[in-house]
Amino acid sequence: MVTAKKDTRRWALHVDLEGDVRRVPLEPGETTLGSREDNTVVLAHRSVSKRHAVLRSLPGGFEVEDLGSKNGTRLDGQRVQKAGLSEGSVLSLGPVLLKLERVDEDDLELGIDLGSTHPGHLPALLDLPTRTLGDTGGVQGDRRLALLSRIVRALACYEEGGVSSSLEALREEIGAVTVALLEGRREEDPAVVALRGDPAALNRLAELREVFYGVETSALAPGTVRSFDVPSDPALVGAVGGGAGSGPVLLVAGGVSEPNSDLHLLLQVVLQLLTWTASVGHAVSAPRAELAARNLVFAPGYVPCRSEAMKALYGQLRSLATGDLPVLITGETGVGKEHVARILHASSLVRCSGPFQAVNCAAVPAELLEAELFGVEKGAATGVLARPGQFQLAHRGVLLLDEIGEMPILLQTKLLRVLQSLEVTPVGGRRSVKVDVRIIGATNAEPEQLLREGRLRQDLYYRIAGWTIRVPALRERRDDLPLLLESFVRRFSVETGRKVRGVSLLALRRIVSAPWPGNVRQLEHEVRRLVHLCPDDGVIDASFLPLLGDGGTSTVEPLDDGGDLRLQPRVDDVERKAIRAALARTGGHRSNAAELLGISRDGLRMKMERLGIEG
Repeated sequence: MVTAKKDTRRWALHVDLEGDVRRVPLEPGETTLGSREDNTVVLAHRSVSKRHAVLRSLPGGFEVEDLGSKNGTRLDGQRVQKAGLSEGSVLSLGPVLLKLERVDEDDLELGIDLGSTHPGHLPALLDLPTRTLGDTGGVQGDRRLALLSRIVRALACYEEGGVSSSLEALREEIGAVTVALLEGRREEDPAVVALRGDPAALNRLAELREVFYGVETSALAPGTVRSFDVPSDPALVGAVGGGAGSGPVLLVAGGVSEPNSDLHLLLQVVLQLLTWTASVGHAVSAPRAELAARNLVFAPGYVPCRSEAMKALYGQLRSLATGDLPVLITGETGVGKEHVARILHASSLVRCSGPFQAVNCAAVPAELLEAELFGVEKGAATGVLARPGQFQLAHRGVLLLDEIGEMPILLQTKLLRVLQSLEVTPVGGRRSVKVDVRIIGATNAEPEQLLREGRLRQDLYYRIAGWTIRVPALRERRDDLPLLLESFVRRFSVETGRKVRGVSLLALRRIVSAPWPGNVRQLEHEVRRLVHLCPDDGVIDASFLPLLGDGGTSTVEPLDDGGDLRLQPRVDDVERKAIRAALARTGGHRSNAAELLGISRDGLRMKMERLGIEG
């Protein structure tokens, strides 16, 4: 006996109000349409009457009745007083288009709920003293207001390294030795999120847990901030945010002779701003409190993950953070190999205050790579000035040699000599220069393959691969996808200045099941596109995912060797299918379809004319 498959689809209205597109689920009974706020579906436009029309559910569809509106109600272009609707029917209420759809119910449920707070709005500074920083008056008051203005710009505009630059600005302002942003938790030592200055001031992180709970953090209401002083060597001054047994801590060590209320207030305000950046995945957020990888320092913008594969990777990084053992990082394109190198640099107690330099060996022409690495002596050629190389620039820090397998073999011989002697000789020079550099190599090819093909010298491999770290592909750690997705949506919501309420359950399932050959970088770029397409106060649903398909399967058809292999007809056919799919997903809205396709509206119009597409 064959059991009929249950239909899990629900009725919904695809609403297009002059490009502001949203989807509204329909419930049994009556649904009122109009511009007044007490309607079921509010259509805020001057051409829509206060009580314009009503939809009534019927078996197999709906009926619409005009309620005496000024501009009337049209069904598929024809003005109606009362008429039946079926799937695909389009209503026009003035310039507003409403298409009746049957939608998978999972596409109407939120798989990720981002809440109602607009990420582009700065938080209210809760529970702070009523006096302001400007009350300090004079030069100091002006400086501190300027400091806050600088921090707000860095965070709200998503500057690269916004959190770190904010901490550095604060450190300079108050003359502290160290400023750190931590995440505290009752069961664990505080985790370092970002740090500027001398990390040695935080050698006793376990004792800071007592400080954290000494101000009764777990009893604080969420959003409140308290400050504290700890007589110690060096002296510690900080601010802590509640509650529920965990929260962010802004800690200042050394250089502060007599803490006062002005300093306490400054730290409270800065901590509020840094905590707000959780909405874009920059700094402190709830998932960070659950990280097994505590005591690693993560670069601003990096999203720490919680899959077993990444926990194992973080465990290796903790072991490698101390010392100067050369490390070779392997993994597919887009997995975040440079991020891993930056974590090693930032987590080192010795080298974190030194520079981090990165050179892509595949991006620099072979004839210029030697000068890029080792520098150039003045007079090496006519008119050439002296220029330091990456080794000299990375002195007392870390040098990342990305795509090291693309380095010419002859240059690999010179690199091996540098690594053995820790001296570089600039191009055209005779004197060598001592360098103190930790080397991290990276490649998206398997080292064994590079060795077999003769693209990597065996002796160089043994020199740089003191430890090999493989960064897992995104498809190997699908548990991390919801966390990455949420963080990227929040970040790009700030970038675009629009609020995204969440991601539908169906869209989340499709994203999690997609293959992501470009890994985290591909996911990041795709989420940026989705946020740009999502209307303000809207939800990213499955209709926004034309590039992923169901389960990420390709929509490209294989070539038929027996057919017409001329290129232009095939290109036209692909363009025709893509344009029709984009128009279908956007309800015929050309501007939105053009954005989905990554072309201009005029470009879409010309292609439609050339390909004979109506719509």
